[in-house]
Amino acid sequence: MPKNLVILLSRQRSGTNALRSVLESHPKIHCFFEIMSYAEKDLKRKESFISFAKNQCGDRYDDPANHLPIFQEFVQVLHAMHDKEITVIDLKYNSTHHVSAQWADLHERPLFNWFQAAEVPVIRLRRNNNLKFLLSNQIAIMRQQWHDTDEDGKPEAMNVVVPDETGDMDYLLHRLRGLQLEDWILDVDFSGYDHLCEITYSEMFPELGCALNQNVLQRVSDFLQIDCEFNPKPWSSKSVPRPLWEVIKNWRQVSAALRGTEFEHFLADEPMFQNGRFQQPVAQSPIAFSTAAELLAKFSSR
Repeated sequence: MPKNLVILLSRQRSGTNALRSVLESHPKIHCFFEIMSYAEKDLKRKESFISFAKNQCGDRYDDPANHLPIFQEFVQVLHAMHDKEITVIDLKYNSTHHVSAQWADLHERPLFNWFQAAEVPVIRLRRNNNLKFLLSNQIAIMRQQWHDTDEDGKPEAMNVVVPDETGDMDYLLHRLRGLQLEDWILDVDFSGYDHLCEITYSEMFPELGCALNQNVLQRVSDFLQIDCEFNPKPWSSKSVPRPLWEVIKNWRQVSAALRGTEFEHFLADEPMFQNGRFQQPVAQSPIAFSTAAELLAKFSSR
């Protein structure tokens, strides 16, 4: 049976575990966990590209010219591990350098070029609020727990300083600009690519604790040309189950630093925290943009 490859492409802390768990529920889809993770437990997995390249390909992996052929061989190995029609690979932006020069920048993109030349379908999952990403990432570092699943139970509530324990606002702006640049590079790389399905975290989960949005699942089904036979369940476990202003210890400092910048809209948090259940302190002058047009109008008026 011929098998199709699909790439689930995203940044960490963007909801890939939740989306992958739902994709896996489809009778025609087999999903593989993040294949290029360097975590010790992940290197022991048979679906680890790093282990495959280093342990089974010998000295070939020492030459970057061999990286892409090795990756193509690895895809065939993954196909052989299951009997379903579609193989979904979880791939993170910052791990693509393992298929190129070892320390290549994101814009040095032979893997992205191969996806497009081979017309590989790409599901790009985005988390548009990069402040939320930084917060989630900081909590993951402190907990040393990178994967939130229902099996893990509810994590202990935490309050943290962002962007890290230094609370350096210049560094916060630097990180946000770096993430913005990374997003822009991906936007350029896949601009006009016909085999791309873009999904945002907020589209998947418009409400806290809900099942993955049925409209999103229908879009994925249409994109993959399969029936919508998913079995979504409420995804209740989140590393940050409270709004930004309740979790960030230095919230006043952060909100003051971001106001008047291109990142000001991050202060409104994600849609699931913009209803009456979650209210910012009045002193913070809460920001709410229900549409992208409202946000663009605000910046156009400056």
